[in-house]
Amino acid sequence: MIRVTPTRLLEHYFKGKAHAMLEYAETHQENMGRYGRENFNFWIELVDTLDNYTKDLAPEIIEMEKDHYKNKKPFGEFYNITAPTAEIERINRDLRRLARSIKQTERIQATR
Repeated sequence: MIRVTPTRLLEHYFKGKAHAMLEYAETHQENMGRYGRENFNFWIELVDTLDNYTKDLAPEIIEMEKDHYKNKKPFGEFYNITAPTAEIERINRDLRRLARSIKQTERIQATR
């Protein structure tokens, strides 16, 4: 099985793709097969986990993450402007750790 990287999962999350996948799946649940349900549960866990973490972050940090993942803006451009460098690095480590901690389904690589 090929795992989707934590960076790719964070990209899906901050670009809004993970939320869009959930919205689509919720409206088409009756047509889901086994793998669709497994993927749906995976995305629910990812979104819930990251939502729980990001709800306490400053709006500027959230915008920084979105700008990084949507526009490929390097985090270095935000150091000591949006937040202290150490705080940004800690948040990014935490986000990658959380994304890595979620058990990926057998078929999730189809969304890479």
